[in-house]
Amino acid sequence: MKELTSDTMVRGREKICCETFQLLLAAANEGVVDAQYNLAVLLEGDNGFLHDSKAALRYYCQAAEHAHEPHAKAAFAAGRLYFSGDATDCPKDLSRAHYYYSIGVRLRDANAMNALGILYETGQGCPQDYERALELFQQAEEMDHVHGAFNLASLYYSVQDYTKAQEYFRRALELGHPWAKQHLIQTRQHKV
Repeated sequence: MKELTSDTMVRGREKICCETFQLLLAAANEGVVDAQYNLAVLLEGDNGFLHDSKAALRYYCQAAEHAHEPHAKAAFAAGRLYFSGDATDCPKDLSRAHYYYSIGVRLRDANAMNALGILYETGQGCPQDYERALELFQQAEEMDHVHGAFNLASLYYSVQDYTKAQEYFRRALELGHPWAKQHLIQTRQHKV
């Protein structure tokens, strides 16, 4: 039996990564939606193997727009890349971010609900619409999304509905949001 060294383990890992990449690439190019998503994750990641945000975005978009089984996480990821933009690989495009987050919302992805809520709250890539933001944050919170609960509370706080703000800051605290306790204390200082 060969002795395992760090050098042979690294070469083995590279071989596995290369083989995995080739299999994912072949399946993704044949239209297998999970392969498209997983390949995009691999391409986007900082794994020491390969990093290509532009290709990752292309595969996220293909998976999100798959005719028979669109992929919710891919829709959120495509929206995230369009929202943040990458100076070298992915252009910032808020209308495309809105489009892909909307696909994620239709597919019941809580991350997409929260992200699209932020776009509506701030008027980025769409007209500002607090009611729509509230609906989306509420939907995300109902799926136990910690940031959805916090953003819902913050929106209620901004319109001075301190009773609702307290309720949802408390919910965000239950879900583990790191700033919820501080905001809950601040909200209690207002007459309810």
